Amino acid sequence: SSSGRGDVTNGEDDAETLELVIQYGNGTCPLSFIPPSLKRTSVESDEHENNDTGSITLIVPTDNNDGTQQNHKLRLKWYRFQPSLLQDMERADIILCHAGAGTLLEALAIRRQQHHPPIINAVINSTLMNNHQSELAEELEKRKHITVTCDCASEWTTEEGAKHFWAKLGQFQPVLFAGRGGCSSSSSAQRDSNYVSTFQRIVDGVMS
Repeated sequence: SSSGRGDVTNGEDDAETLELVIQYGNGTCPLSFIPPSLKRTSVESDEHENNDTGSITLIVPTDNNDGTQQNHKLRLKWYRFQPSLLQDMERADIILCHAGAGTLLEALAIRRQQHHPPIINAVINSTLMNNHQSELAEELEKRKHITVTCDCASEWTTEEGAKHFWAKLGQFQPVLFAGRGGCSSSSSAQRDSNYVSTFQRIVDGVMS
């Protein structure tokens, strides 16, 4: 799972800072995927034993449409496991996660509590138990609560695929998951919260 948050700092170069937090479980430490050329731009680092937990801040140059170049700060934090991902998810603008029911329902609960909820993109693992993750994730996507990635290899690892993916997230206008208690204090949202679908009642029963 990963979460991202964008902030603007007032450092010497006024570089915009993007924070990327990765919980990688039994996988490979994200630090190993950083190109050496980018790693040399590190302005601060806090790596713990065996790199299981740590953080690093990098300077990433990008080209603007007008031919100029702009520096961005990327603050990468990583860990294997934590008792709860709630704090990181509450701070996130975007949540990229597996399509497991527990993770999705926890993220949807956060969306009901926040005024500006994060965008949730769920990655379906089609190899698990007869592709059971797809049923819930695709239903939530159909109702415009989340977006779904079915094939990371084609959607994330090519330049064209990556541009399409981020464009899709940038255009996504999520429908708040009402559930019990509604989704907002606004009058329109209050009207919407008066109707809770059978699907949402079932999910609420799981969450309670």
